[in-house]
Amino acid sequence: MGKVLTEKPFIGWKGAKVRKVFCFPAASISYVNVFPSSLLRPTMYSLLASAGIDTPRHAILLRDENGEPINTNFVEYEDSVQIGDVVFQKPFVEKPVNAEDHHIYIYYPSSAGGGSQRLFRKVGNRSSIYSAESSVRNEGSYIYEDFVVTDGTDVKVHTFLFILSSPLD
Repeated sequence: MGKVLTEKPFIGWKGAKVRKVFCFPAASISYVNVFPSSLLRPTMYSLLASAGIDTPRHAILLRDENGEPINTNFVEYEDSVQIGDVVFQKPFVEKPVNAEDHHIYIYYPSSAGGGSQRLFRKVGNRSSIYSAESSVRNEGSYIYEDFVVTDGTDVKVHTFLFILSSPLD
């Protein structure tokens, strides 16, 4: 493992599709390969669930190139959205299906003034901006999930999927 991790550039690892990986030494592991579909949030949520790892209550809204929902009903109300049979009351979170897209929105109920907080990759000293817009995006595919109240604590969760394999050489 030492030669692969220290002497072979990450870009040369077979199947690697991400820019960063965190590795740890283990006597029985020859190399670690990052699974490319871990960049799709629905795949990751499914894998976490199959491993018995809790995820927030969520629903997936896939849309076609015209913005029309695929194989589900979608209804937006003033303070909630309904995806299939699942209803999310504001505040709720809207995440792009592609995990490389960091434009995550939090929508607030009208009783709290409405609007949305738009999160993005940090630029300078900012990683979000408030918008008076309360309607969800109508193009693209998203995962909707319950907003978790943390009493002001900023919580970020990063998920890495590793497949343990045989040596490259």
